[in-house]
Amino acid sequence: MGLLNKIFGGSTTRPEELDDSTIDAAIADSVEKPLLLQFYSDTCPPCRVMSGIVRELQKQLPEEIRVTKANVAYASQHAGAFAIQSVPTVLIFRNGRMVNRVTGLLPLDQLTAQVKAYV
Repeated sequence: MGLLNKIFGGSTTRPEELDDSTIDAAIADSVEKPLLLQFYSDTCPPCRVMSGIVRELQKQLPEEIRVTKANVAYASQHAGAFAIQSVPTVLIFRNGRMVNRVTGLLPLDQLTAQVKAYV
């Protein structure tokens, strides 16, 4: 039950929600620390699992990375620009450019290792 609580629990730590009007500014601001941007859909069960993993990452590395998410319904222009063809998709930006991309579920330890490569 502990793992399920971590993934689906009622944590108050939530990634910042972005949309087409705010994504560019967030990417441009990835100079101080990397930006993790999770594209998701409300109707996607794997996205809910990945959201829990991303929240746990945010709790573990609150000062090292900015964690955000974008619903493809409200960020369709950027989803198209980044060729998001399936969700969940996680993009990592550093210094205003995409440096990593993960599509599908990724365990917390593997996602953490990928993020730490850019911290």
